[in-house]
Amino acid sequence: MPVELHLVGMTHDFKLWHTIRAGGSWEPFGDVIRQAEGIDPANIQDVACAVDPKGNLHVVLVANDGQLLLHTMRKADRTFTDMADIRAAQGDQLQEGKFTAVAATTERDSLHVVAAKDDQKLYYTRWVVTDTGSTWSPKLTAFAPPAAALTSRRFKLLSAAFVKT
Repeated sequence: MPVELHLVGMTHDFKLWHTIRAGGSWEPFGDVIRQAEGIDPANIQDVACAVDPKGNLHVVLVANDGQLLLHTMRKADRTFTDMADIRAAQGDQLQEGKFTAVAATTERDSLHVVAAKDDQKLYYTRWVVTDTGSTWSPKLTAFAPPAAALTSRRFKLLSAAFVKT
């Protein structure tokens, strides 16, 4: 598989764009929301990306004033999956509060997602690919890493990386 650099960015008008650098040159930018179809968020607050070993680019975003946590995947064949609401896909009961930030990373075929909400908690879920399909497991689960210094703070930006030890 050739090496590609994916770049995803949001412009001032809350549009999400994607391009690739491959073979020493950049491809034209493409409108992620138009290509992904499905849910069309009114505005985007944060975005996180991760590439799995098969070359699929996962894009996770916080949108509509924190009400939506969305996922799409640009497959190695250069097509996007439909934009899907992570909460709805899980039957999430945590409808209170707004998401403020998101981070994503991959481990083999799994996508790990950590999202912050305005309740000062972090929420974790994982998209797992199996031989019979894919599923979000566990459901969005709140956790609070022990850190007294963070008790009165809200996360505005997150980043994640998987390290093999």
